[in-house]
Formats: sequence, structure tokens, C-alpha cells
Amino acid sequence: MLKVTSATFDRVMSMTLDHYCAERAIKVALMKIDVEGMEVDVVLGASHIIQRDKPCIICESWSIAEFGDLRTKLVTLLEQHNYYLLLRDDDIIALPKNDSISAIITLCNQFGFNESVT
Repeated sequence: MLKVTSATFDRVMSMTLDHYCAERAIKVALMKIDVEGMEVDVVLGASHIIQRDKPCIICESWSIAEFGDLRTKLVTLLEQHNYYLLLRDDDIIALPKNDSISAIITLCNQFGFNESVT
């Protein structure tokens, strides 16, 4: 269990990626996610972008007790968005399923990424 003995908290303004990109008419081709346990929240906050733009997603996601099994939740969420997943250690590459990804999958396999078995 993660214990905090003393801490000071500051309020931080935030907005979803969907909101940020909609305000600025941004189309997204690639997302790099490295947010220390908040990966599911990022994907949920970018669900419109993911459905509309189908970006490639590179993500670091730990599977450790302090975070619960967020990696399993993340994998399930990305698969629900119709993504093909390649996994290596703490890394995930998510590619939108279409006919042109077989060459990318072959390349990723050469770098030690394995296809998701779920």
C-alpha cells in the first residue's frame, strides 16, 4: 500500500484532450502517454479523438499493486476502441485496426514487442 506521511497539495487546472483539441481544431496522429498511473483517465478523456482521428498510441503502463491492475483496464479500453496492441515490459503500442498495419507489427516484433493475447 502506498503511504503518504506528509504532503502539500496544490490545485491544478486541467481539461481533457478532447476539449483541448476541439477548442483548437487539432487533429491527432500520435499520442505518447506517460502519466504514472493515470493512463486510463487520459484515454477516457481522449475518447472522441481516438474514435475520430484513430491516432497511433505509445504508452507506458505499469502493472503494480499500488495502482491496482490499471494495465489490464487500459488494454481492455484500447481494444474496445478497436486497437491492435503490441506489448513489451511496461510499454504498449496501440495501432488502429486496418489493413495497413502488418508491416508495422512485423517491425515492432523485431524490437521485442509481442502481440496482445486478450
